[in-house]
Amino acid sequence: MRPVLHDDLVQLGRMLLAQPREQRGAICRRAFREAEIADRYRIQHRTRHPAFGDGSLAGWAAQHPRLPEPRLDDPDYAGCLRLVLGHLMLQPGRADRP
Repeated sequence: MRPVLHDDLVQLGRMLLAQPREQRGAICRRAFREAEIADRYRIQHRTRHPAFGDGSLAGWAAQHPRLPEPRLDDPDYAGCLRLVLGHLMLQPGRADRP
């Protein structure tokens, strides 16, 4: 997966906010998994994956409905951002990726 930037966090957070609360964890795990697949595809084929995007979380999220970004003090949105950051911290070898 491409390095995770601020926009990745925001776009995936907005996408998760549009989903039922009980499905967000599974969707977030899927986003990370499919962004990794897309990045490998992008490197190998030099083009974006037809279903999973460009290998970034923002690219993955852009293919799904998203709500407008609420304020950071919105507890539901903050929970979505925390979910994304929690999954990011579980990714092996994040610091050594190009």
